[in-house]
Formats: sequence, C-alpha cells, structure tokens
Amino acid sequence: MGVLDRAKRASGLSSPETLPYMCLKCETQFDVQYHACPVCGTYDIRRSKWVTE
Repeated sequence: MGVLDRAKRASGLSSPETLPYMCLKCETQFDVQYHACPVCGTYDIRRSKWVTE
C-alpha cells in the first residue's frame, strides 16, 4: 500500500468496501494481509482486486 492510499484511508476519502485483502471463506475484508483469517481461521486470504476481476 502506498503513501497516498494510506492518506486517503486516514482522511476518509476512500470507501471501506475497497480494502485490499479478503478472506474467500467468510468474505471479511482487511486492510493488512494476514496469514490466516482472524475471523474464521482459514488460510485463503487474497487480494480483493484478484477476486473481483
């Protein structure tokens, strides 16, 4: 994530539904990339833009 992305997120200019990482099992979105999903425990975390394209 770049400096401008962080600034947009901090200022509220970016929408919360566009977080960069997503769990494929429970579809929870994250701002950071986890090794395992903290919600459901699966190891299937992907970039959101790869899932939605």
